[in-house]
Amino acid sequence: MIRLLRIARPAIAALLIVAPTALAAGSGKPCAPRAELLENLATAFGEVPKTMGLADGGMVVETFAAESGSWTIIATRPNGISCRIASGLWFEDTGDLSPTGDPA
Repeated sequence: MIRLLRIARPAIAALLIVAPTALAAGSGKPCAPRAELLENLATAFGEVPKTMGLADGGMVVETFAAESGSWTIIATRPNGISCRIASGLWFEDTGDLSPTGDPA
């Protein structure tokens, strides 16, 4: 899991820089208090929490998904404001993809 987070950090950092501008152009309000954003994900899309992790600076990054396959990634700052980072279709829970056996 730590190895996955090390690989994902640069991608998350890039998304945090680029995504708010792209989302603002297409989806209205990309950032809001966490409770408000979660309510919107649940009522409008049927999305529920699937994964979460702690990023640099105390930011919490979460993935939400619905049975329909829609998904959203949000990042919540320590001040409680959450921003949509990405969203899409065809979410699939792949389970644990950790390598097995000798890592060398």
